[in-house]
Amino acid sequence: MLTSTVVANDHVHLSSPSHSDAISARKEVPCFSSKRMLESIDVTSKYTSVDDFLNKNKLHQRRELGRGDFGKVHAVDGEKTKNLCVMKTAISHQKGLDFSELNPLQIHDKNVAETYMGLVKDKETGELEVITSLDSIEGKTKTSKLMLVLSEYASGTDLSKYLDDFADRDEFIPYDLARTIAAKVGQAISAVNKNFVYLDLKSDNVRVNVDKKTGEVTVKLIDFGSSCPESQVDKLSAQTSKEGTPLGTQGYIAHEAWNHKYSKKADSWSFGALLTDLIIMKTPDQIYGESSDADEKGLSDETLGGIDYLKKIALFADWSDEQKAEEILAYFDEDVAGDYRELVDAIVALTKSNPDDRISTEEACNRLQKIAGFHGKEVHDEIASDKDSSEQVAPTKSKEVEAVSNDPYSEGALSE
Repeated sequence: MLTSTVVANDHVHLSSPSHSDAISARKEVPCFSSKRMLESIDVTSKYTSVDDFLNKNKLHQRRELGRGDFGKVHAVDGEKTKNLCVMKTAISHQKGLDFSELNPLQIHDKNVAETYMGLVKDKETGELEVITSLDSIEGKTKTSKLMLVLSEYASGTDLSKYLDDFADRDEFIPYDLARTIAAKVGQAISAVNKNFVYLDLKSDNVRVNVDKKTGEVTVKLIDFGSSCPESQVDKLSAQTSKEGTPLGTQGYIAHEAWNHKYSKKADSWSFGALLTDLIIMKTPDQIYGESSDADEKGLSDETLGGIDYLKKIALFADWSDEQKAEEILAYFDEDVAGDYRELVDAIVALTKSNPDDRISTEEACNRLQKIAGFHGKEVHDEIASDKDSSEQVAPTKSKEVEAVSNDPYSEGALSE
């Protein structure tokens, strides 16, 4: 069983009024623990349908939060709990959801959105039963279909949308906030990598909530539809090679993963790409696309997809450590660039061309905890500055910033 790295008190004080407007989010929605959730559900009975499961357990489906190729997501609450959770159901009753959606049942970290249970349908009898652990899935992946997953509701907003608020004001995210978010994402992905490869780490899959009054930062990693047990990576590689579409998202996918070579080190690259997105709102291909080297090779940032994208991330990876750091730090004004050097050094170590040369997400996590002031299970007071301390000003951008928003949790999602 995986254990969580607990941080006692994670706060960032941003006293500038313009910053407080940007970090304000909807009031935190309290989420029940897995134990409390399961106590409110009859996990031993068989059900005839998803509606039968919802009705008998007095769970109420609310506004749709989003949908993808295989599933749709709704907010759900219950008469017994009065709290929100997220319900993902299969769009196709013939295919069902991918069983990878249940991988978080074995991941226990405060920065990973908790999965409470799944509902599987026997292909022969049509009966549905509740699954609460990966052990209980054994033998069912071939005889059953996954029809529903209930997970923790992660309040706040997607990191991509969160960064858009700063981009709209031509600012980068403040350093203290950036290093805190980076450390928490590091805790999440390193916890996942204990037993799994995640394979789709990106800003759209990170939920961020900053409490307007206390400054407490909450981060949750969501969406495990591409994840895979490390022991099954070769099988997954063969499957996606046959299908022709690699797992991951352009901008974050490692160049070897584009060729269906998956590993934890592919997650290392994606983590490095997410960190560049966090601090300068650019991914490695965009950074290279805006460099003078790209101009010489005719690879502008406007060139998207296919072989040109692969060239850009490969050439970014091939830069020397110092050039890579200089290209990233050039986005900041000189007076603040030095503050970000340690974060940039972590990015450099995560985005080596050879996967074997990259640091692991666990090592990156350890580095980032020190950068953020996290030490083991404690967090030092320098993260939460006193009200009398000097104001922290968000750095302005030295290069043009573009950000893409994709927020599946819309502002009106909680209304009936």
